[in-house]
Amino acid sequence: MASRTAAPRRKPAPKKKAPARRPPAKPVLEQRHYDLVAVGYGAYPAECTLPGSESDDNAFARQAGYRLVASSSYMNVYRVR
Repeated sequence: MASRTAAPRRKPAPKKKAPARRPPAKPVLEQRHYDLVAVGYGAYPAECTLPGSESDDNAFARQAGYRLVASSSYMNVYRVR
């Protein structure tokens, strides 16, 4: 009689945690008395599937009415006050 070996058990996939809730950016920036905010962009590789990798990184600054004061190939700087 041939002996059977049990197949190794697979570990269950780790549960994904819900993303932490962040407070809205505008009140936090104004509450902390920042003068400028730097927003980087373009750092996601083409194969990136992270949430937000296809979003407009600068949208919150424009929607908050911050004025663009400097721009480069990898970041924008906005005046908060």
